[in-house]
Amino acid sequence: MLGTAYMNEALRVGGKDPAMAIQYLEKAVASDPANPELWYNLGGASYTVQDYKRAREAWNQTLLLKPDHAQARQGLSAIEGK
Repeated sequence: MLGTAYMNEALRVGGKDPAMAIQYLEKAVASDPANPELWYNLGGASYTVQDYKRAREAWNQTLLLKPDHAQARQGLSAIEGK
């Protein structure tokens, strides 16, 4: 539940402050590391601030937890070669 609360807060501030959203999402994955949606959102926020290395790591973790996560696969293909 704590991870979801952090993710909700990240989604609330994300459009205005992506760096703050990433901080919340890092807390979210630390509190619930087995939740693929938290990792997916961390990847998306990292992509937004052009931290492609972190986005790749987060999306790969998403796929480890949920191999059929189509959006994580799309994200990885979007950063291919970056």
